Amino acid sequence: MSYNFARDIDRFYEELIAGQLGVRARPARTMDAFELYRLWAHRNGLPPTSSPRHFVTSLITRHPVTSHKKRFALGSTIGQGGVLYLAVVNPPARTGFEADWLGEHVLAFATDVAAYQARALEPEASHETRQASHA
Repeated sequence: MSYNFARDIDRFYEELIAGQLGVRARPARTMDAFELYRLWAHRNGLPPTSSPRHFVTSLITRHPVTSHKKRFALGSTIGQGGVLYLAVVNPPARTGFEADWLGEHVLAFATDVAAYQARALEPEASHETRQASHA
C-alpha cells in the first residue's frame, strides 16, 4: 500500500478542528502551523512532508483554510508574513485594529504549539527521569 499524504492532512485538520490537539484552530503564522503538523506527524509515526508549500497547498485545496500575506502586531513589534486562517473567523469590524487582533491570534497559536511540543516530549522526559532515579 502506498503512502497517502492527503489522508494524513485530512486527519490532521480534523483533529485540529475537533480540539483533539489542544491547539485552537485560529489564524496562525504559516511556519507555526507547519511546525504543529510536523510534530503531529512525528507523534503519530507518519512521514511529514518536508515542504511547507505542499502542506499549505494541501490544506487550502482540501479544507476551508485560506492563506494571506498579513501584518500583525506582536507587542511593540510589527511582523509580516504568511498567515493561515485555519478556521472561519471574523476580523474586527473597525479598520486599523486587524494587526493587533491578528497578533493576538498568532501569538496564542504559537504558544499552543509550544505547549503541544512540550506534551509530546513529556513521556520521554518522564521515562528518562525514572531511569536516572533507578541508576
